[in-house]
Amino acid sequence: MNVLTKTAIGLALSGAAFSASASQIYIDTSGTGLGVAGTYDPAVCATCTGLKDQANVAYQSETIITLGAGLTLDVGDAITTTGGLNVGGIFDVGNYGNNKIDGFNPGSFSGGFNADETVIGLGSGFWGLSFDMFLNGTVAATDGFSVSEVSYTSGLIQVYAIVDDTDGGADGNTNVDAIPIFDMNVLGSRFDNASNFEVFGLVSFSGNEDPLFNDFFNIDGKACPGSSGSFYDLATCVPPMEISWVIDQNLDNVTVDFTNLSVNGTAAIRGDHNGSVSFNVPEPGSLLLLGAGLLGLAGSMRRKRG
Repeated sequence: MNVLTKTAIGLALSGAAFSASASQIYIDTSGTGLGVAGTYDPAVCATCTGLKDQANVAYQSETIITLGAGLTLDVGDAITTTGGLNVGGIFDVGNYGNNKIDGFNPGSFSGGFNADETVIGLGSGFWGLSFDMFLNGTVAATDGFSVSEVSYTSGLIQVYAIVDDTDGGADGNTNVDAIPIFDMNVLGSRFDNASNFEVFGLVSFSGNEDPLFNDFFNIDGKACPGSSGSFYDLATCVPPMEISWVIDQNLDNVTVDFTNLSVNGTAAIRGDHNGSVSFNVPEPGSLLLLGAGLLGLAGSMRRKRG
């Protein structure tokens, strides 16, 4: 397969999987020991939040740029970004205050969700959500001596339920714990303008998640045959139903650190992010259209070669 064909298929897949309108999600606290009476939406289920279009995120990041020959900033320089609970590369639940999902849209019928860790603790039944991230990519554009655009090609975002402390502070935090519930594999990024940068990928499960939270996140109106519409059931269905995600964000309060420039040829960019994340399970019809488009592309390529 030549580069042109690979590029065309890649663009088609990107458009089909990540440009469709978002699916609504809800969270079911049943079986987790979490939840607060009077905060559920009975129209969804007795232990469920209301339907949500997206989750709002706020977090800090550190991006390490490995500069090229002559220690100059160039397009193509490798970057690695850490953020959320592992900003700077060290996982710490104590970072939750500045690194979390800080709300849903719409915000009604929360099921006990609360972004304030002082409320989450002490056996209240309230819970929160957070994440850590490790992204790989390159500098995509520069503006003089600064980075104006980056491109991510791979990485992993791990999502956690933030709950009342159960291990006596063994993780360095005496108030809350981070329980792994699912992963978000990074497939790429898109840059429209300085205030609209998107990272996208697919939901997955590594096996390290707490099984009590398998049915926590759900896609409304979707279900694996004979099972439910939870992220876990959809991802482990036969065949699996892919759940795509998109984070739309911006970057503020940027600082640049050249401390290690002469030591290992790197510079660090740090900043604060805010934005939103949405999820989607493509309609079967969209996948059929994609398949038809790829067949047409293949036929066209054969005719040109002939």
